[in-house]
Amino acid sequence: MVKNMWWNRILSLLIALTLTELIEYLVIALWTDDKKAIPVVLIGNLITNPAVNIIMMTVRHFSSNLVIIAVSMVLLEVATILIEYLFISARLKYPSKRSMKYSLAINLCSFAFGIAMTFLV
Repeated sequence: MVKNMWWNRILSLLIALTLTELIEYLVIALWTDDKKAIPVVLIGNLITNPAVNIIMMTVRHFSSNLVIIAVSMVLLEVATILIEYLFISARLKYPSKRSMKYSLAINLCSFAFGIAMTFLV
């Protein structure tokens, strides 16, 4: 039983990461001609996505309070936007405004997709 529970959690993490990578790839690939931006965005997501999902799994394990879960999700999404903004700025040397637009766009699209999937599944 415990072995199956851990396998399900790992599988959930991998599915979330794969879907987020796909969404963020599509958003950045359609938005920019700068091909250097694509791997930077995807690497930034590889750094933040597993951490965010593990933290959210932990929050949901210890609390079923929807307010706590929702506030945690929003705070983690804001942190993700800021971390990926800093990563994009540092790696691509873009102006701050451009880096923030990229970070906001990719993360809000993947966040919206995740919320939609929560209600559809």
